[in-house]
Amino acid sequence: MTDLANIWVRTTSLELVRVDQIVSLSIGDPMGSGPARVTIIAEMKAEMKSAPSTSHMLRLMASVAGSAEPREAHLRSYEPGDAIPALTGLADALAAAAARSEPMLFVYPVLGAGARWEVTTALPREWIA
Repeated sequence: MTDLANIWVRTTSLELVRVDQIVSLSIGDPMGSGPARVTIIAEMKAEMKSAPSTSHMLRLMASVAGSAEPREAHLRSYEPGDAIPALTGLADALAAAAARSEPMLFVYPVLGAGARWEVTTALPREWIA
């Protein structure tokens, strides 16, 4: 099994976050007052259907430890219908990564693939400065 300290998740700012430092995952509404509970996302989707603008995105956030106060890291933005599958997809990808026997793994969202996450052993080119 791969130790959680050796699994890294990419944020939207190309930062790498160690999985063992993630305290929680949540879906946040940047137009609201903070993270929304997953149980009320269905209500938010209903509101979004009646809203005139369809550009509203929900953020998949990670609360990251490692300092006095946990900080929020933005992992990816999704349309309201894709946010919950993205959260469960990330959880599945992290479980699959931990089950592998590799010295180091990287997890990141697949661009243009909806809620899919990729697990790789090599650092993707766009992460290299």
